Formats: sequence, structure tokens, C-alpha cells
Amino acid sequence: ENRASQALELQVCFTTVLGDNGKVTGITVLVHDVTQEALALRAIAEQRAFFESIVENIPHMVFVKRADDLSFVRVNRAGEDLLGISAKDVLGKTDFEFLPLDQAEFFVKKDREVLASGRVLDIPEESISTPQGLRHLHTKKIPIKGPDGAPTHLLGISMDVTERVLQSLELERKTRELERINQELESFAKVASHDLKAPLRGVLNLARWVEEDSGQGLSPQSREFLRMIQK
Repeated sequence: ENRASQALELQVCFTTVLGDNGKVTGITVLVHDVTQEALALRAIAEQRAFFESIVENIPHMVFVKRADDLSFVRVNRAGEDLLGISAKDVLGKTDFEFLPLDQAEFFVKKDREVLASGRVLDIPEESISTPQGLRHLHTKKIPIKGPDGAPTHLLGISMDVTERVLQSLELERKTRELERINQELESFAKVASHDLKAPLRGVLNLARWVEEDSGQGLSPQSREFLRMIQK
């Protein structure tokens, strides 16, 4: 239907009318204009689709857990790729059901800290086992509160910082290696200096004795050679 060139959403109900003999004598048609409701639902659906698109295309892991049992209710595509597990195999489960015990205990401990404090928690580095090996994450955990102010869910955003951590570890290793080499060079220089001083003093003494013993019998060229040795 069109009214003033505006599309309408109509809800139509048909009801049969029965006579005294039980036979159908007519039909009652009820028409209800639900245009505004339909537009509102369409707008909500569009907003939800837009939000879903944003979450799914964020390049970092985004997850949501229930506050009561810390079971997963949402994991985005980046989270699936990182964990190597599809969202359907994660939803409804807790960390203890697919992660090593020590890691699960660490994550749950931090989750409960966030929910108890009601504040954002920044975790600069935490490790997690994945099909690609051990990965290092920089995670922020945020409590999602209900109308009464009590947390109902926990939102987590994890950035994979493995390459940065490995580079830092490699830099530390190289720094320690350079310090070790410098210490060895310093020790060698001290030993070499000590070992060279004794023979050099001997050379100086011999040159001095030659000059004193020969006296004026040395030629000018020989004296020049002695000065060069002493120098």
C-alpha cells in the first residue's frame, strides 16, 4: 500500500464469521499499520549488523564472558584465528575447558579482579598456548555493568605482541652477550698490559745499559737507534 508516496507496513488478520448453523457466513479483516514498528526494528537490525561488522573486522581478539561463571558468549574472527578454535566450540565454555591449567587460572584470576573492582585492567603481557605456539598478548579487560551498576559481563581486547616481545628478548640476549665480550676484552687487556710491561722494561734497561757501557764509543746513528728503541 502507498499513502502519500510512503510505503506502509501492514499487519493483516483474517477471521471467519460463522452463522448459527456453523457455516461460514463472512470474513472479518483487521488491518493494523505497523510501519513505525517495522522501521524501528529495521533500524535496530541495521545498527546490530553494523556493530557486528565492526567487531568482526577488528584485527585484535575481542571476547565477552558472562560475569557469573566466566563462560564465553562472544569471540570475534581474530580471536578464532588466534586460538585456532571456531567460535561455536568456544561459546558456553570457560578457559579451563580448552587451555592449560596454569594459563586458565591466570586468566580467571584477572577476570575476577576486574569484576570485583569494577574498573578497567591493563595487562601489558600474558602468554597463551595456540596452534602457532606460545603467543604473548597485551590485554585490556573491561567490566560491563547492568542498570543496577553490578557487572553482568566482561569485555576483553587482546593484541598479539609476540613479535615485539621476541625482539625485546633477542635484544636483551645480545646486550648480555656484548657485556660478556666486553668483560673478556677488558680482562684480556689487563693481562696483556701486565705481560707486556715486564719485557718492555727489560728492553729499556738493556738499551740504557748499552748506552752507558759504550759511552762515547757509539756512533751518532747508534745513539739514534737507541733513542728509537727507548721511545
